[in-house]
Amino acid sequence: MSALETAPAVRGAPGKRQGGRAGRNLPAAIAVGLLLGAAVSVPLFSPYRWAFVAVVAAAVALGIYEIVQSLRTLGADPSMTPLLVGGTAMVLLPYREGSDALFLALVLTVLACLAWRLADPAEGFLRDVAASTLTAAYVPFLAAFAVLLAVPETLIEEALRLAALYDGPSGTPAVATS
Repeated sequence: MSALETAPAVRGAPGKRQGGRAGRNLPAAIAVGLLLGAAVSVPLFSPYRWAFVAVVAAAVALGIYEIVQSLRTLGADPSMTPLLVGGTAMVLLPYREGSDALFLALVLTVLACLAWRLADPAEGFLRDVAASTLTAAYVPFLAAFAVLLAVPETLIEEALRLAALYDGPSGTPAVATS
């Protein structure tokens, strides 16, 4: 008797492909993908751009929630409330006020997370503030650039401001400073 004849049968052995499902519903996945694509595309290309900002704000809130939950499994405790409030502000303010408001909202969000964490004991302070800063810079700050790009007036204004500051491809300032 050979070793192959006495070896136990192993499920999933090479050459013996088992038919089965991976647990995914392809028609449902396609429907959800089309629905999410429409939820983003329709407001973006409609005259109601504020609806696109609302979709981005909802996605940012969901993203913040997911990242905070993931970071909590790693032992960090990011400040959820200031992140949600500041993240919403980081999406809404650039739509009305431009890129300067985005940077201001990021700074205020990080400061609010820092102040929120000061109420807790000192153990893990740096870890928690770093996790809050990562979350603020990763999810809402980057998503706010989609909002900035969706507002053509802001994009043209920023390009004109940059063109006025620099003189040609040399990159030298057009305005002499003393």
